Amino acid sequence: MQKAALRTAGCLFLFVALLHAVRAFARITVFVGQTPIPVSLSWIGAATLFLLAAWMFIASKR
Repeated sequence: MQKAALRTAGCLFLFVALLHAVRAFARITVFVGQTPIPVSLSWIGAATLFLLAAWMFIASKR
């Protein structure tokens, strides 16, 4: 059961990381209220989430 949960979390992290990467490559502007969110935050988010996804997949194999 724990392996399935780790794989599910890994898939979710990977999906959101891909969304961040697409936003960063396409330079899509995102606003929260009237404040634009810098694309650099998507690069940081993508890298962090890719690492978390890798960690979940590695942990699920143990």
